[in-house]
Amino acid sequence: MVLVEVRAEHMNHVLLNAPNMNTLLLQIPDRTRNKEVVVKHYRNEEIYSIDCGNEVASWISQYILGEDSGLRIAFHDGSYERDQINNLYKDKIDYYKRGLGNESSGLNSDLTSMHIINQASVADINRRMNNSDINADYFRSNLVVDGAKLKPYEEDDWLWIKVGDVIMKNVVECMRCSITTTNPETGVRRDDKEPLTTMKNFRISKGPEKAPVMGILLEVFQTGNISVGDVVYVGKD
Repeated sequence: MVLVEVRAEHMNHVLLNAPNMNTLLLQIPDRTRNKEVVVKHYRNEEIYSIDCGNEVASWISQYILGEDSGLRIAFHDGSYERDQINNLYKDKIDYYKRGLGNESSGLNSDLTSMHIINQASVADINRRMNNSDINADYFRSNLVVDGAKLKPYEEDDWLWIKVGDVIMKNVVECMRCSITTTNPETGVRRDDKEPLTTMKNFRISKGPEKAPVMGILLEVFQTGNISVGDVVYVGKD
């Protein structure tokens, strides 16, 4: 799936591309004309969405399964708010003391809508792996911050972040899974299981899952526009 390209086209269409597949122009579905479905996420959280139709279902099924059916694509139009985070993650809330809750979540993400990492942290991971070729794309962040004075992993201590017009709050560290070992350019999982193998030696969460951590998950407090090259402002209090 990492090789599927999704691009907005005009106001109400999306272009889908994937290797050896025809480009598909998908019209964003309307709740009044399309079927409403329930999509189960991590920990069986139920998210109400809109089915995108048979054409795109066949397209994604052919690409992923090599068959004409079996998978479907759903769209979330923002008409429902997630309200199960507090309950589903009650075993972690005491650890996530910075404010993780229903209001922190994005529409289709595990926990929050934004994730940020520091390029100096990525460089340190590579240094520990003897100058490997792991880049920021392996961590699938929304935002990558770079600068001459940045220190590795200092983003862990950022509390408030402002980029462009957008103001965000650090609500939880990001625990990483095996998806980070998939090369984002080829879609092939690395045999050496990097960068997780290296991160397990020094970047383990102190929380209940004991997983490697990289980057921070953010709650959006003020929406707006973000552009490449924007100055990033951070506060620790």
